[in-house]
Amino acid sequence: MNGWQIRQVDPRTASDQEYAAMTTFSNLMRAERLPDDPPIPLEENINSWRNIPPFVDVSVWVAVRPDRDEMVASGIADFLRMEQNKHLVEFSIDVLPEYRRQGLGKRLLGLIVDVPVREQRRLMITSTNERIPAGEAFMQRLGAQMGLASHIHQLKLSELN
Repeated sequence: MNGWQIRQVDPRTASDQEYAAMTTFSNLMRAERLPDDPPIPLEENINSWRNIPPFVDVSVWVAVRPDRDEMVASGIADFLRMEQNKHLVEFSIDVLPEYRRQGLGKRLLGLIVDVPVREQRRLMITSTNERIPAGEAFMQRLGAQMGLASHIHQLKLSELN
């Protein structure tokens, strides 16, 4: 499929090159979702990823263009190894705008869905963002049902009278 490579990455022990690529990618996606927010520095991301608590089981896949060695998509599945919510897996799929509608999200979902099957969990939840209508459209094509709608309101204190 267009030469993309999908590989699994352990966010707790990734290489410096993987951390840099994941940070660049996540900041591109963040800029689309939250255009007024600053990017997250590499060091902050590395600290977050290396310090994921041991009771959080997280699986990460990245899609890379080998000709440019850049991330174009990611899929994440995580769940808590605790007494509550034993039926639940959270997941996310992010694809850069220019690579959407080319099958990457579907391929990542195929890898992600193995997690709840393996762990005998019956419910997967995710979120979409109104600034990225492709996310809601993807979920609708899959037959996902909306469980909760929410809105985020931001107030710039510098503009407050």
